[in-house]
Amino acid sequence: ADTMLHKNDSYNEIKYYAAIFAYNAEMYDEAMVMLQEMRSSNYKKKDVVYQLIADIYQRRGDMVNYENTLAEGAAAMPSSQYLVGSLINLYIERKEVDKAINYLNIAIQNNPTPQLYNVLGTVYKNKAENIETLNQALTYFMKAVEMDPNFAFAQYNVGDTYYTLGILIEEEIMSIKNPVLIEQKR
Repeated sequence: ADTMLHKNDSYNEIKYYAAIFAYNAEMYDEAMVMLQEMRSSNYKKKDVVYQLIADIYQRRGDMVNYENTLAEGAAAMPSSQYLVGSLINLYIERKEVDKAINYLNIAIQNNPTPQLYNVLGTVYKNKAENIETLNQALTYFMKAVEMDPNFAFAQYNVGDTYYTLGILIEEEIMSIKNPVLIEQKR
């Protein structure tokens, strides 16, 4: 049937919905064949094509192809919240902080939201190697609150980060034995 149809928008729509049907019927091999063909086309719903391919790889436990598909899709469509967001979540789960930060910065460039700044702050806070890293986290939390003053999670994170900073500063002060240096630190 494919050879008889003129390959236009209708052809791509039919192929897309056939792939969706196969995916929903858990006929993943059949869905994958159609989706892989559409991956290299100029089909308008290409981000969904990448999502479905990635999901099939994830369901099969093929995390290498899952990550590669997300990365390829995110590179082709950096404004796709699903593809970039899934890649960020994957890197956060794996504790690949630098990769997560890189994709968070890409996501923020394409669509700066308080939620993305809050996640970036959280990644820095979890990385918290020192006071400087915590201050970076605080900067991102404050940006999230600035964008949305009613964003309760970001407000909480601001307060919690100040608390953590206070503990680190106190520990640093307590480690100093010279009273003159203690006064200078305060």
